[in-house]
Amino acid sequence: MVLDGIPSNLPPEKIKHLFAPMAVSGAVAVCHIVGTTPEAPTVEEALGHKKPEETIRIGKKEFKETLEKLHTAKKDNVELVLMGCPHTSITEIAEIARLLENKKLADGVRLFIATAEQIHAFAKRMGYIDMIEQAGGLVITDTCPMLYPYGSLSTDPASVVSAETVGLVATNSGKLGAYQAKVGVGIQYGDTKSCINSAITGKWGG
Repeated sequence: MVLDGIPSNLPPEKIKHLFAPMAVSGAVAVCHIVGTTPEAPTVEEALGHKKPEETIRIGKKEFKETLEKLHTAKKDNVELVLMGCPHTSITEIAEIARLLENKKLADGVRLFIATAEQIHAFAKRMGYIDMIEQAGGLVITDTCPMLYPYGSLSTDPASVVSAETVGLVATNSGKLGAYQAKVGVGIQYGDTKSCINSAITGKWGG
């Protein structure tokens, strides 16, 4: 796949979230961004000077349709906020920590953030892990949110198992949203700020 029209100054985190869902919902093995990935300075070179098999144009209408498909939750409340699919970077953890500074998660809401062990160690030294934990969040290392036992997670953070298990998840990951929708978990999808705000208020868009 070759993407054209993407800003050349897109941050690595944005590129990561752009690429990650492609293999899940689009069966895309390789993707080139014209003007960004080294092998694709032009459309022609990215295509190997061959004609494309198919050209797909994406605009506001397609973006809106995709967002609507990712929002599978039937209610506005949020039980669990999941971030880190792919793993959060130090830049993302810093942003989350700043958004949570001097705040607390809403009652009944859990926040899990997945990252690599090395990033966790760095974030700990920077004080970000403490800020997140003080708000009630949890930073988990070297695991995948797809492995979380949703059927055993309680909506009450003080309990391990409850009859009232997690079924409504907010995330900033299109990849996670696509995966979880397949297993029946209601998804609220949005940017990092929207996800953290929902963890604090207990409501999506609240």
